[in-house]
Amino acid sequence: MQNHQAAIDVYGEALEHSPENTEILTTLGILYLRANETELAFTHLGNSLSHEPKNPRTILAVGSIIQVMDSSLRLLAWDAFHVLKDTRCP
Repeated sequence: MQNHQAAIDVYGEALEHSPENTEILTTLGILYLRANETELAFTHLGNSLSHEPKNPRTILAVGSIIQVMDSSLRLLAWDAFHVLKDTRCP
C-alpha cells in the first residue's frame, strides 16, 4: 500500500498538469484499484474513457471492477459504461 500511495501522489501531481491525459488517468485508476480504493479507481477510469472510449487498457481495468461487483451494481455499471461509450463514439 505504501508504494501505491507514493505512485498515486506522483501521478496525481502529473494529472494536475495534464488533466485530460488518458494514460495518467488510467494509471491512477489502476493504482487506486490496487490500493483497494474502488470508487476512486472507477472515477479515474471513467474520466479516461470519456476522453478515449476505445482504450483497451482502461476498458480491461473497468471490466475487472465490474466483474467483482454484486449483480445489481454490475448491471448499473454496465449500463453506464455503454451510455458513456455510445455518447462518445460515432
